[in-house]
Amino acid sequence: MEIKKYYIMVLATLVLLPNVSHASSPVLALSDIKLSGFMSAVGSKSNRETPYHRLAQINEDIDFGRETMLGLQIDARLTDQIVFTTQLLADRDPDNYSLQADWIYAKYSFNKTTNLKVGRLRTPIFMFSDFIEVGLTYPWIRPPTEVYGLIPLNVFNGLDFVMNIPVSDYNLHLQGVYGNTQLDTTLLSLSGDATISTYDSGGVNVMLTTDNHIFRVGYVVSKLDIFDNGVALFQQFGVLALSPQIIEGADLDFIAIGSDLKFGNVNIVMEHGIRKISHTAINQEQSGSYVMVQYSLDRLHPHVTYAIADSIGVSSINAEQNSVTIGAKYELSFNTVLKIDYIRIKLLNGTQGFFLTLPDEDSANIVSVALDLVF
Repeated sequence: MEIKKYYIMVLATLVLLPNVSHASSPVLALSDIKLSGFMSAVGSKSNRETPYHRLAQINEDIDFGRETMLGLQIDARLTDQIVFTTQLLADRDPDNYSLQADWIYAKYSFNKTTNLKVGRLRTPIFMFSDFIEVGLTYPWIRPPTEVYGLIPLNVFNGLDFVMNIPVSDYNLHLQGVYGNTQLDTTLLSLSGDATISTYDSGGVNVMLTTDNHIFRVGYVVSKLDIFDNGVALFQQFGVLALSPQIIEGADLDFIAIGSDLKFGNVNIVMEHGIRKISHTAINQEQSGSYVMVQYSLDRLHPHVTYAIADSIGVSSINAEQNSVTIGAKYELSFNTVLKIDYIRIKLLNGTQGFFLTLPDEDSANIVSVALDLVF
């Protein structure tokens, strides 16, 4: 793929730059390059044969590979105002631990409070979108699927403008984004091979933060295409007369509100999201909500979460379910945590919820353990 070639070129450039000199002075000193990373080792088991969760694909076989990942981030300061960042991720989706890039962007800082990013970026849809791959940054092994499964598109190519404005004892974070993205998936596909594309995508993210509280509202609008690659291939041989273009130019709207509140040893996190699509081939409206309560006991942080998903309209990806997650996070050190989660899932109204297909029972139990670290 061209993007992989680009990453190899970028990485090689960053490695070689310190050795390139002009008038005996390095173009980019090693002190201008920062290398950091993260890792998650995750194992899960369900009491159902049908896989659960599009990425995790948890079933009755114990699996320690599907969600295990390693990420490396390189930040190169080119000038006082310009920083180049790339984040390389090795996981099992879609390939067996081949490197792919979630971030490739340049950031220009106008001042200490305002910056512009251009390139491949994280889509600021949810509370934890910026750090969705870094398990150490949130209490669960994976954020509640009822909300975070509403939009499978986590990255986009485009622009990201941010302003941080002090307001009394608060900080007002204003963010605007514009761009497009693409995802290969089995969702809404007759052949099991479809491509979801969004374009003319614009969004705003507003956060009000204090030392202990975060309040957030995000809104994204976009045009949506879904193309069945398998059907297109069959058409070439005259096997099928169906159109591979499942959806073209549909309006996609998504709004999410959330809060992260700390009261002494108690932490309460809530999010609610609504996705709307103007096309009869897909459920017109899907919503999801959760509330999580965590209590801190020195290094041990037990938590409980209730989540629910609902849908309006009929399609193959209707997801109506609720779940209760009981878990705990234990801090082994300042940069390493051990987690365990037990999830009880109940499917609603005959839908498959967030299982890949309809399971033989309308409930499931999932146990997961994880070791998360940053370096």
